[in-house]
Amino acid sequence: MKKRIAFVLAVVLVLGLCACGGNGEGGKTEKTFDSLHVGVSRQIITADNPIGIHLPGGGDPNRLSETILDDQTLTCIAITDKANNTVLFYSQDLQSVSPDWVREYQRLVAKATGIAAENIYMSATHTHSAAYPKDTTTQQNIEFTIKYEKAIVEAAKAALEDRAPATMYCSEVDVQEANGGQAMAFVRHIKHMDGSVAGANFGTYKQAMMNGFPYEADNVAQLVKFVREGEGKKPVLMMNWGAHATFYGTTALKMYSSDYPAYIRQYIETNTDYVYAHFLSGAGDQTPNIPLYPTANHGLECPDYGAKMGEIIADYTAVDANFTKVEDDVIRKKSQVITVESQKFSEHVADLVPMANDVYQYFLENGQAEGTTYAVSKGFQSCYEARAFVNRANMPETQEIAIEVMSLGSLSLVIAPWELAGHDGAKVIREAVNESGLYDMAFIMAYCNGMYGYIPAKSNYEYNNNRGSYEAYACPYEKGTCEQLAQAYIDLLGELKNS
Repeated sequence: MKKRIAFVLAVVLVLGLCACGGNGEGGKTEKTFDSLHVGVSRQIITADNPIGIHLPGGGDPNRLSETILDDQTLTCIAITDKANNTVLFYSQDLQSVSPDWVREYQRLVAKATGIAAENIYMSATHTHSAAYPKDTTTQQNIEFTIKYEKAIVEAAKAALEDRAPATMYCSEVDVQEANGGQAMAFVRHIKHMDGSVAGANFGTYKQAMMNGFPYEADNVAQLVKFVREGEGKKPVLMMNWGAHATFYGTTALKMYSSDYPAYIRQYIETNTDYVYAHFLSGAGDQTPNIPLYPTANHGLECPDYGAKMGEIIADYTAVDANFTKVEDDVIRKKSQVITVESQKFSEHVADLVPMANDVYQYFLENGQAEGTTYAVSKGFQSCYEARAFVNRANMPETQEIAIEVMSLGSLSLVIAPWELAGHDGAKVIREAVNESGLYDMAFIMAYCNGMYGYIPAKSNYEYNNNRGSYEAYACPYEKGTCEQLAQAYIDLLGELKNS
């Protein structure tokens, strides 16, 4: 975890975008439009040699793919307003978007297209079972990076070329029935509809910690659709939801997969005219009520769940009355740096730091399975808890983090380069921003343009002897940061709307 958040957004507040014709690093000439135009492109980025790929997530350097379940993809959406401001949104089947390479790739796309780098937004669907850029663990991973870098450029060019006049709509939908309405699983534990809580195959030490969670499931997914004009121009559907990846990695799960979003996409695109792009409003809020660590079917529950989600979204999207037309104007953006408090150690937790360092070093030397076993033997929930204690040991009292918002007419977007995590993290921000009434809807993009840790709600810090949930004890920020961010986003959107 980085001790100081410093992802590069403009510190100077930006009111409106410059027209992108010729303003990108490549000096390309943009087409000129007099209304909202939207284009889309899909690239298959499955590694050419998908067997033997290092699979990120779970932290195990020895977890290499042995079989392949489905393709890894990226989807690029190009949106140009009537003032000829253009933004690119990438939905990518990646574990996360790394601060270590996202700026480099924004510049790469900017040079090739002429779109300003700061107008390029790269998001991840958070699969833990697919190849990852800049990973040099194996030769196959190195080859993947080369393929990926070509794909992000080609996708941007194709999406820009595909632009057509579009009308925009937005909505929110309850997706609980994707799980049969019987139970809802949070990350690493399951809360049933009768209120009972059970561990999610994560070990008895986890089950003991999970008993008695008083949380409600957040079943809301947000939808933005663009209905486009012109022969062969399919409509485009963007969806976000706060569900964590199902294939959270273990040494027992070595299947190459883009996770359940692949099956939502497949269902929608097979049964409707829409091109689908999956985003996250957060991750950690909930997962499907299926085994997180399947042992018999090796994840084959995931396609069934994704198809059910796809069916719900397709049926909902087919009813025009479910959507509100977005009265578009021009794309505007605003960013700001705010100060937050670093998470403090209680005396009890601080005493564990020396032992936590030993546990984490053991993990680094021996890998995930052995590291977790060793951690539990020393009184830690996992090797990740130990790592969190080590990372927090020398934090400054405060940290500066940059936030950014965007609007397109009566729709706003919240750019969140974190995992809005735990059981209420995404919900706190989404509901607060929506209830402000500033815009028709605030579409949240988490895992966007970087990943700087977890942002849990207050409720995640208040159990397990005040060590909190996994997301809380691994978070570098003090309890209340999620709620502080919600208010900061509201304030920034208010400034944007009134400027």
